[in-house]
Amino acid sequence: GFSTKQMITDLSGRGVGLDVVRTNLQEVKGEVSVETTKGKGSVFTLKVPLTLLTDRALFIEVAGQTFALPTTMVKKVVSVSIQDVKSIESGYAFLDEGEPIPLRYLADILALPYDDKKNNDDALLVLIIFSGRQSMGVVIDQVHGEREMVVRPLAPPLQSVRNVAGATLSGDRRIVIV
Repeated sequence: GFSTKQMITDLSGRGVGLDVVRTNLQEVKGEVSVETTKGKGSVFTLKVPLTLLTDRALFIEVAGQTFALPTTMVKKVVSVSIQDVKSIESGYAFLDEGEPIPLRYLADILALPYDDKKNNDDALLVLIIFSGRQSMGVVIDQVHGEREMVVRPLAPPLQSVRNVAGATLSGDRRIVIV
């Protein structure tokens, strides 16, 4: 229904616009395909890598570094009293609404140098994350807020780094690991 041509024909308005779409998709490693059935019409299929979708993220700080976590993984942020943390077979846990939640330092998971003695408070800032039915609490230093992000995939060999889905830009144009 849209064409920049003065005279519209059966072929007008498809080439230049579709080339712009193709060029932009190629820049993000996506693709476009067209299937035409005579007398029925055309189907335009755009494929965009999942890691380029816009998502909401919680920006947090751990061991002096900022990270982004998709909000689809975040259940809530709670303050947990040190007295409420119990030692169990495989580590530590606390109760949240009557449910035991395993607890770990996010700095340990990400293999970051971290001085847990600097946290002299009587409470820990805990981010409860979940995957499927399993929840886990991770100790973080700060929450910087929630906002939209576009996740970019990491280039080889960084794409195989554990616990890292990609990178995004912060509001001040710094690279933030997702």
